[in-house]
Amino acid sequence: MATDPYNPSTWRLTTAGGIPYRILDVSGSSEQDTTSVTEVYLVQATSILQFIIESFPPPLVVNGIPFYRNRRLPGLPNLSTRRISWERFIDGLPIDPFQTDTVAPAKTYPDLARVTIEYSNVREPDENSFLHISGNVAGEFLHVALPKATTVNEEAGESSSSGGASGNPNTRTTLSAAQLVPEIEWTIRWDQVGRKFFKETLLPRLREALGKVNSKPWPLLFQEGERNGRVAVEPQQWAETLLFVGFTFEETFQVNALIPLEPIEESERDKIKREKLEADQDAKLPPVRLEMKFLEKRVEDYLRDSTTGQIVISKVDDKTKVTVVYGHNHIWNDDQGGWRKVYVSGKLRSLYEHYDFNKLFEPVTDSGVEDDA
Repeated sequence: MATDPYNPSTWRLTTAGGIPYRILDVSGSSEQDTTSVTEVYLVQATSILQFIIESFPPPLVVNGIPFYRNRRLPGLPNLSTRRISWERFIDGLPIDPFQTDTVAPAKTYPDLARVTIEYSNVREPDENSFLHISGNVAGEFLHVALPKATTVNEEAGESSSSGGASGNPNTRTTLSAAQLVPEIEWTIRWDQVGRKFFKETLLPRLREALGKVNSKPWPLLFQEGERNGRVAVEPQQWAETLLFVGFTFEETFQVNALIPLEPIEESERDKIKREKLEADQDAKLPPVRLEMKFLEKRVEDYLRDSTTGQIVISKVDDKTKVTVVYGHNHIWNDDQGGWRKVYVSGKLRSLYEHYDFNKLFEPVTDSGVEDDA
C-alpha cells in the first residue's frame, strides 16, 4: 500500500513510543573508530515535543548517578541520538509545534514538520562514565647493607654458583647497594558518586580501610592468578601487596542545585519516588567526585633455604623453583640479608592491618522504592 506524505495514518513506521513518521532521507559517514548517521523524518508538528522527550528521556539515576538513555538508531543500536532539529515541511507555511497560537484560524499551521536526527557513537568526556582506573609504574630505591656479600671478578675468571661464590669475601661492614623495589601507584576515580551513598555507606568503608593492606586478591586492580614466567601466581600471594594510602573528596555546589525540575509527565509511582527523594536533603545535592590512591608493592623472589641459602625446589615435580612474594608487611633485614615479615608486638599484630578491598564496592540493598529495571 502506497503511503500519502500528507496523511500520517498511512505511514508504516512508528517510534517505540508510537509516534508515526516517514523517512525522507538518510546519510552518514564512518571513520576508523567513529560512525555518524543523519536521518530526516516527516512527522506531525504537534508530535515534536513528544519525539524530543522520547529521544532524550530522563536519565536513570542509581545512587544519585545519572545514566543517560538516548534514543538509538533503528537497525544500528550502538548509535545514539546526539542532536535534533526541526523545520516546516511545506514552503511558505509556518508550523506551531507547541500550539502557542490557540486562536489561529484553521489550516494556518500545517501539522507536518521536517525533523533531522543526528546519531553518533562518539560520547562526550565522562558521559556515562563509572570508574576511571590508572596506574603509574614506579619504584623505590632501597639502600641495603651487605655485610655478608661476596664480590666476584668475572672478567678475571672468577665465577659464582647457586651453592656459593668463589671470590673475595666482603670485609667492610659499610658496603651497601641500591635495590629497586617495584611499585605501582594506582588511582581509582569515581566522578559521580551519589552524596547519600557516599555519606552513609562509602565514607565509613573508606575510613575503615584507610592505612590497611588487602587481605585478599582484588580483581579490580587485576590481582588474579596468572603465569609470570616462573610459576603460576597463587591467590594468597596477592595478599598484603596493596596499601590504601588515601583519597580525595570533591563537592561542588551550584546556585540552582536545590531547585527540583518537575518532569513534564509524571505517574503516581514516580511522584511518590520524587517526593521521597526530595524529603532527603542529601538526595537533593549533586553527586560528589572521589579519587582513591593505592600503592602496590610486590617483590617477587625465589624461596631460599634459611640454612644453606639454596633455592627451594617444589616437592610436587622436583624441578619447579618455589616463588615467594613480599608485600607491605615485609622489610629488608640487613642482618639476615633478605626480606622478613614484621610484627609490631610478638606475632599479635602485623605492621599493617588487613582489609578486604572487595567490600568497598559491595552493593547496598535499597529498602525504599526500587527503580524499574
